[in-house]
Amino acid sequence: MKKKLIVSILLLTPLLLFSLILKRTSLSELAASSDLILRAEVLHSRSAWDENQEMIWTDSQLHIQEIYKGMASAREINVRQRGGQVGPVMLEVPGVGLLVPGEEVILFLKEHEGRFRIHSMELGKFVLLDNPENGVRMVSTIMPVEDIYDAPAAKRSRDEVTHKPIPYLEFINRLQTILE
Repeated sequence: MKKKLIVSILLLTPLLLFSLILKRTSLSELAASSDLILRAEVLHSRSAWDENQEMIWTDSQLHIQEIYKGMASAREINVRQRGGQVGPVMLEVPGVGLLVPGEEVILFLKEHEGRFRIHSMELGKFVLLDNPENGVRMVSTIMPVEDIYDAPAAKRSRDEVTHKPIPYLEFINRLQTILE
């Protein structure tokens, strides 16, 4: 247990400093600077140490359902994220929401060294949910992203900015308007 804690602290220290400078961004900025924007289902994930045993990475295989921007050479792609668990060692990186098998997501991706990564950590991940009350498809995010809602951020509470899901069709219409 002590070894797990020490390894986690040593690995997280530089990442914590990095995550503190995560810039608040807008949907327009995310879209403009993404290489690939898609809707996909997470098929499976696997975590492993890098070759130097210094960082844990999680690779998730996704089945592409729809592409909004960019091109993919196949209907399945791999997305790499920092963090995960290998044996007894778990690395949780602030600002990184690991992809969960079975989850349906809209991702804003950047290509980095031949691999796709979620743009701006958690900011580029949107989860699709079905509203249990009325069955309406909704899009939710944990991190605040500007220009998703009609009202400017200054007129919304922090809770509304970070946790209020919006209808899927409204989100897609805004995204398509931005991409035109």
